[in-house]
Amino acid sequence: MGWPRGMPISAEQRAKLAVAQRRVMADPLARANVSTKMAGKAKTPEAIKVCVAARRRGKGWTPGPLTEKHRARQRAGMRKHLALDLSDCRCLAHQPRSHGVRKSTTIEKILVSFLSDAGFTVRAQEPFGLFKVDAYLPEYRLAFEADGSYWHAKPEVMERDKRKDAFLLERGVPVIRFTEPELYELEEAFSRMKLA
Repeated sequence: MGWPRGMPISAEQRAKLAVAQRRVMADPLARANVSTKMAGKAKTPEAIKVCVAARRRGKGWTPGPLTEKHRARQRAGMRKHLALDLSDCRCLAHQPRSHGVRKSTTIEKILVSFLSDAGFTVRAQEPFGLFKVDAYLPEYRLAFEADGSYWHAKPEVMERDKRKDAFLLERGVPVIRFTEPELYELEEAFSRMKLA
């Protein structure tokens, strides 16, 4: 569908080529055939320049609106990407966010202060893919969770906690969970030891 290089193209010939190209690109089978043939060539710098120039001129095939099936596939791919522990990833989802950061609860503060007072290097609200842990000890690769009595008694939250534990365990990070009463007892015992 090209034209021999060096030969001048009249306006009439250019119009015929454009119509033929649009006809081919309108046919899904032909479009798939063209994209398969171009798959290996698209990586060459010359092909990239041609594609970029065509897009700037407003020519070339662009996909239509996404169907629900394609959106679901995109969401699944994004979930899979977010599940990875990528500290060097530059995508927006893996960057620390200043907005929407949840403040630590009282029992989470107790847990973090207890671990830091014990001499450990503690990271509070450490992200792991889609999940965050309340306290993380990087040198031991150990995660701690402070489970509030009200919130963590709900069945959907308990299910999410199980998924979080399994996710972290797959990545070699075991999770130690403390309930709210245990943390208050721990705080009381620790304050008594400080006074003695």
